Amino acid sequence: MEEKYDFDFNEVLEEYKSGKKLTGKGGLLAPLIKQLAEATVLSFKLLVLTF
Repeated sequence: MEEKYDFDFNEVLEEYKSGKKLTGKGGLLAPLIKQLAEATVLSFKLLVLTF
């Protein structure tokens, strides 16, 4: 059930340099924020199930 995420910081940096926004809907950091939020929820669920 492990998902692999491919977040390329170099690609994000290049897109940022070309003018794309970092934050907001569709921003460059949106996929990373989504990944972190999903990992947090999964960790919490696993923690709750173990007690």
